[in-house]
Amino acid sequence: MLMKIENLTVRYGSIGAVETISLSVRTGEILSVIGANGAGKSTLLKAIAGLVKAESGRIDFEGINILGHRPDQIVKLGITMVPEGRRVFPNLTVRENLEMGGFTLVDKELRTELIDLVLTTFPRLRER
Repeated sequence: MLMKIENLTVRYGSIGAVETISLSVRTGEILSVIGANGAGKSTLLKAIAGLVKAESGRIDFEGINILGHRPDQIVKLGITMVPEGRRVFPNLTVRENLEMGGFTLVDKELRTELIDLVLTTFPRLRER
C-alpha cells in the first residue's frame, strides 16, 4: 500500500473541514478527489502534506505514519503540495522558482538535470 488514510478528521476551530475520511492508494494507482467548493479537498491535501493539523486519524505513507510529522520531513519522503495559481514566489525569476522546487536536493548536478528536464518538457518556461 502506497498510502492509507484512516478516519482522518480535520477541524478549523469548531468547523469540521474533513470528517472521518478513509481511503487507500496502491502503488501505480491514480486517485482523484473531487467535490464541491468547501468540501474539504484542499484541507485533505494540506493534512497529508503536514500543513494543517489533524484532530484524529492516521495517514500511512509506505508503511510510515506521517500524521504529526513536520512538512519538511514529509517533503523528504516525496510528498508535497503545489500551490494553486501563477507566480508562486512573485519576487523570484522563473528559474529561481524552479530551483525552489529542488531545494532539498544536495546533488547540484541532479538539480541542474531536473531543471533542464522541466525546461525541455515545458519550453515556454525557458522563454520566460
